[in-house]
Amino acid sequence: MKKIKENDQVFGLSVKFAEGVDYSGSEGRMIHIPLSTRNTSVPMVVTTKESEAKTQGTDGIFAL
Repeated sequence: MKKIKENDQVFGLSVKFAEGVDYSGSEGRMIHIPLSTRNTSVPMVVTTKESEAKTQGTDGIFAL
C-alpha cells in the first residue's frame, strides 16, 4: 500500500454499496476489497452509521 506523506493531497472516491452488501461489522475501519481479475486488493474505509458521510449516502471511501 502506498504511504501518504505529510502535506500530500489525497482525494476520496465515495461509493454506495449494492443492495444486500453489508460491511456493518467493519464500520470505521479500513478493509481490503479483493479484485479477483487483477489478483490484488484495494483498501477502502467503511463509514460509520453516525458519520456525516453516511448520512449523505456514502457507505465506503477509496483514497486516490
